[in-house]
Amino acid sequence: MNGDVLTDIDYGALLARHSAGDAVVTIATKVRQIQVSLGVLRFDDDLDHTRLTGYDEKPAIEFTASMGVYGFAPRALSYIDAGEQLEFPDLILRLIAAGEIVRAQPSDDYWLDIGRHEDYEQAQEEFESVRHRLIPPD
Repeated sequence: MNGDVLTDIDYGALLARHSAGDAVVTIATKVRQIQVSLGVLRFDDDLDHTRLTGYDEKPAIEFTASMGVYGFAPRALSYIDAGEQLEFPDLILRLIAAGEIVRAQPSDDYWLDIGRHEDYEQAQEEFESVRHRLIPPD
């Protein structure tokens, strides 16, 4: 798992499901939304993109994100050369290109990527709201 993840996901359940399946990698995923703070224009397919076909005021875009929590089959190591520096997305694309199965495991568990400023602030706010229950007063 990534080091900047705050989650209560059941790692045992993730790994059990991964081990029982056929995937070389299982990636825990979470549906997230990003609120665009601008009006977004849609255009006709004309060459100069000047004829508007729509206008979305501050839309929310929904996407599926990697939670930074993974299960790997040992055979995944055979796709990495000794001493090779390989970014995670590049490894996943290499596995897919080789015909390996990579699966997502959708999650409804609590998850924040505290490497993101917004998520880090949310984690701090949530901690402060429950701090009195977790840490006894002096």
